[in-house]
Amino acid sequence: MTVVKSQCTYPSETVTFVSSSDTRGTLDIVWSCLSILLICTWSVLHLNVPVQTTPRKKSEKYFRAIYRTSNKISWMLLNVVAPEWSLGKAWADYQAVSSVEADFEAYGDRDGVPWTRTHTYLANMGGFTIKFDERTAPVFDPIEAPSDGELKGNPTSGRAVVSKIELERPISAPNPSHSLEHLRWEREDVRSSQRRYSLPISKKNAATGVGAIVNNQGDRSSGFINGINQRGPTLDESTGYRQPPHRIGVVHRENNGINRTAVSEARSSTKTSDFEDPWEKHQFLKRSVVWRNNVKALNGDRWVVDATQLLLARELGIIDKLPSILEDDISDRNKGDLFVKVIAIGQVFWFTLQLITRLAWRIPTTQLEIMTLAFAICTAITYFLLLDKPKDVQLSTVIHAARYASPQELARLAVIGPYQYYYKWVDISIPNNAVHAIRNIDNPYQGLLFGGTFCIVLFGALHCIAWNFAFPNDIERQLWHASSIITIAAIPAGRALMELYLLINSWLMKTFAVSMGTKTTFVVDLVLTNTTGLLFFVARMFILVEVFRSLAFLPPQAFETTWANVLPHIG
Repeated sequence: MTVVKSQCTYPSETVTFVSSSDTRGTLDIVWSCLSILLICTWSVLHLNVPVQTTPRKKSEKYFRAIYRTSNKISWMLLNVVAPEWSLGKAWADYQAVSSVEADFEAYGDRDGVPWTRTHTYLANMGGFTIKFDERTAPVFDPIEAPSDGELKGNPTSGRAVVSKIELERPISAPNPSHSLEHLRWEREDVRSSQRRYSLPISKKNAATGVGAIVNNQGDRSSGFINGINQRGPTLDESTGYRQPPHRIGVVHRENNGINRTAVSEARSSTKTSDFEDPWEKHQFLKRSVVWRNNVKALNGDRWVVDATQLLLARELGIIDKLPSILEDDISDRNKGDLFVKVIAIGQVFWFTLQLITRLAWRIPTTQLEIMTLAFAICTAITYFLLLDKPKDVQLSTVIHAARYASPQELARLAVIGPYQYYYKWVDISIPNNAVHAIRNIDNPYQGLLFGGTFCIVLFGALHCIAWNFAFPNDIERQLWHASSIITIAAIPAGRALMELYLLINSWLMKTFAVSMGTKTTFVVDLVLTNTTGLLFFVARMFILVEVFRSLAFLPPQAFETTWANVLPHIG
């Protein structure tokens, strides 16, 4: 390895000003690029509100800080390997917020509370938590259910009055093959006169929140808990939630008997006919695993809901009004330092300016600088999409629930809840890999896939700028060409081939009544996904290695600086 130490003549006497050398070293190139990469991959992170805990001692406080910082580092490293993730997620979040913007504005005006896109972003980050406590009204008033099947209440109590019960389908005896009966009634509330639906609660079971089943003979069973036990196991409290991996304090969540019972009932008896909305019914059928995961998250005394769930909770009357929090208060929780952002923008601007100058003057440039430019451009687009999104919010806003939800309402809340990639555990916060449901859009990952694909194409295309740069040898030059093309076309080509297969399959079915079959379709999709994914991964890894390897084979002119070097910058 040959090392050259650049020489600079010192002034022979005291002078007023000495300009910098017109050369740059290899480490100057590396540090300037790494500073941009660090800024792009770290500052672009807009992670969700973490699990809410209260440290009991200093060690837990330190563990919590380490846990949260390590989580950010993990996502930063992911952005280094897959920058398309952050742009795809930003576009998906932007779409999700836009889809409910008008509805939130309408309810904000009705409730007399300020509501902006920043509030909706905060909700999708898990920034609003619905809490159930002793102030929360039961689903149904704890009164004695008379034997004649009519429920009577005291209209002067200032609470709920039951006017009727409607049995959707009578049952004669508990049967494991039957779903639990859905009982409906009107609940008149002195404050809101809202109509609410749920299961009745007898005096005997009022303390536990267990409702009575009224059969077609008029007698009462021991409550739907017994029916549930005949149909299947209830949710295990010890494994319902994933606990944080370290001792980071007491988690702000406790078991709630009423919610737990309603969740068990929803999991055991919900069927497609319970959903009136065709989109909700379709999502329930198509994504049952996601639904079961979301409904399990509603069994505690705190619900961490996203914006779509918060809106539905307001529509159903589970909360009386939207939370009243000023955008300035959200900004006060926002840890996105304006000074840091200005420094980041200034550094990216300097880097882009000097790179454009080198390319315009045909001064040799490094592959590392081209990759850094691609990161900078993708980050700029991501920043634009996330202008209204808070950054590094650590505390959630608690909303006190006005009443408990019925199993049917829990089922609806779960079906519109966030989607994530792993379903083994239920988090006590909204995971950072979650995407949010958009009504009337079948695939919740559509925005993520579109934004990610756009970034893949853009990121790969920018690497073609280095098509004729200096490389260690011709083989590596050809591999760079191939890798650039693969990173542009592999993923889109795989999706295009799958769509073509589906079109052919549909044509065969309509024309000849012949279908490839579900198993064949699954295998084709699996093969295309794995093949294109593997090609893309190998090409991306080669580019990451080559940008550093090529630094040892640069032409002498690559170490020449431009006039942009006199501008303030880091590196």
